[in-house]
Amino acid sequence: MIVAIDKILRELKLPAGKTAVVGRPEAALPEGITVIPSAALRKQSGEYDNLFFLGALLRDIPAEEIFTVLRRIIRPGGRLVLVDDFGNEEIPVEQQDRAPRDKEKIIPDMLYDQGFRSVAYTSGPAGAYWTAVKFEQESRGVSLALLCHNQERYLRKGIYAALAQTYPALEIIVVNEGSRDKTTEILEKEFATIPQIKVVTHKEPKGVAASLNEAFGIATGDYLTWTGVDNILFPPMIEVLTSHLDTYPELGGVYSDYVVTDENGRFCYNVDLPDFTPRGLLERYIVGVSFLIRRTAYEKVGGCNERLRLSEDYELWLKIAEHYPLKRVPERLYGYRFHGKHLDPERKTRRRRQMEEVRKISDELRRRFAGSFGKERQG
Repeated sequence: MIVAIDKILRELKLPAGKTAVVGRPEAALPEGITVIPSAALRKQSGEYDNLFFLGALLRDIPAEEIFTVLRRIIRPGGRLVLVDDFGNEEIPVEQQDRAPRDKEKIIPDMLYDQGFRSVAYTSGPAGAYWTAVKFEQESRGVSLALLCHNQERYLRKGIYAALAQTYPALEIIVVNEGSRDKTTEILEKEFATIPQIKVVTHKEPKGVAASLNEAFGIATGDYLTWTGVDNILFPPMIEVLTSHLDTYPELGGVYSDYVVTDENGRFCYNVDLPDFTPRGLLERYIVGVSFLIRRTAYEKVGGCNERLRLSEDYELWLKIAEHYPLKRVPERLYGYRFHGKHLDPERKTRRRRQMEEVRKISDELRRRFAGSFGKERQG
């Protein structure tokens, strides 16, 4: 196997530092690069700035173990270069339940699971290879506002879904919007003593914008998000979205794909959103319902507009996109519960009027922000 390590180094313009090659390169290496035999890899200590891994090593160490070992000997912020030289048959089928031929999806997943970020594939003059950066998560605090109004049926499920998040540094702020059912009683009896949860109670509904501004005014998190208590956050949602904001500090927010269910939680369909462009956001609301906002971005734009009773979320994202790029995360991390199918005639009429009002407000917002996105900013 001929691996042009010197060409890859020049192509990537890697910073000077401690560099090693894991495997058996047949071509001469630039001076100062260490060769680590596969048999000695498990015994390695110390941290490398740049680590080249030759795919043939998979014959010596199980695939499910290899990235764990590699991660251990790369410093935080260090670069892994994975030379694409191994056969598809050597990728474990069980990875994400995908077929072995799906190497282009399996390798990024394996790297991501082991804490690598900025995964990219290159096929150029120096050959084909993957690159990834070792990422150390800082466990930034995240504040989640759960809004509820007369939703005792879903209250426990919504709160327990929040408590089941895999991300540890999560603060939950439940905003009880003047509920007249057993919501207040359930919150006081079952959740008042959980340190992770704060409860804000309003005698009368204040509206989404005012409730969010109040909740985030007492929040301690660096990142913010919210949802209605009737919807379901899938367990990795906060962790996945947080990792993207951590990895890309220039972003004002991230959003993900999601799933729509009926009012009983039965699957209806998937919603896969478009990637972010300012023009795309201006043309329609593409952020959806699963998202995370950087607190500094929320505060910079003055939070939610309390004069708006509808489309306040759309206006907020347009304001943020004036100053920051956004990014779509192509994973379904959230379950949106749709209640429209079994509404009584009066509520259907009220919803129809509400949607008409949303369209009017959205059109006005598009006219207002039309001049703000002269330069396309990609997420």
